Amino acid sequence: MFTPQPIGFMIRLEKYTSLIIGVLLLCGVHTNAQNLYDAVHSKAFAHYLLSSKQYALAAMELERIVFMEANNEEAKENLIIAYRKADDWPTGIDKIKSWYPQSNPDSTLAEEWIKLLLLNHDFPKAQSYLNDNPKLLQAEVEYYRLATYMLKEDFLAADYLINNQYTKHNSASKELSYILKRQQAYGYKNPGVALGLSALIPGLGKAYTKDWKDGLISLLFVATNAWQAYRGFSNDGIQSVYGWIFGSMAVGFYGSNLYGSWKSATDYNMRLNNDLHHEIEATVYNRF
Repeated sequence: MFTPQPIGFMIRLEKYTSLIIGVLLLCGVHTNAQNLYDAVHSKAFAHYLLSSKQYALAAMELERIVFMEANNEEAKENLIIAYRKADDWPTGIDKIKSWYPQSNPDSTLAEEWIKLLLLNHDFPKAQSYLNDNPKLLQAEVEYYRLATYMLKEDFLAADYLINNQYTKHNSASKELSYILKRQQAYGYKNPGVALGLSALIPGLGKAYTKDWKDGLISLLFVATNAWQAYRGFSNDGIQSVYGWIFGSMAVGFYGSNLYGSWKSATDYNMRLNNDLHHEIEATVYNRF
């Protein structure tokens, strides 16, 4: 017949059992952990981190691999990719410089070098490297040259490249070519014209820059104060305080209207260029 054991005995038995299992697990982990940090396991872990988009952690793991295998070109390339995708472009650039003091990486890292320079907005160095005929395919050299000109907003140079040196079958550059054509068709506003129009009729310069609301407000302010000044001088002559007050306000609003029209034109052009620049960056960087 089964005799129930005291509760205290059962608790002690569970504790001993847990202790034994823990010791066994510790022994097993110790036996297998000794190789967890070798090159093979580190490469597998780095690959997992890259594939799961944990780029900062992947860079740390790849740094260990490159330290253990200084001639591992694949690990070096993956390390630079990890830094680039972690948005740590300066570290990636410094790392390549440490391997290539002349800033002239070979074909394995040539494209990554260009990508890092463009992301870091180091356009002069990117152009210099591309002009030295790096070990890239001609189509890639053409694309990155065009991308560099477009990112630095040197549209005249980009147009010259397309019309004189550009390979017509270079499909990678076609999207940038379409953006350039749109830029050339933009209706930029001339600040001088805007100022001149507002000098003739207050607010007309702002209407020219499609800022109709501010243009109408400028016209009303100048016209209203000018009319009040005219009434004051008509009633009391040149000694009219009322006339001088509103006359001064009319002149002030008129001057503000001239400056505002000039600025409205420059702001209009800036908005066009900012929108264009964001589109260029998205087109270039999304390809990375």
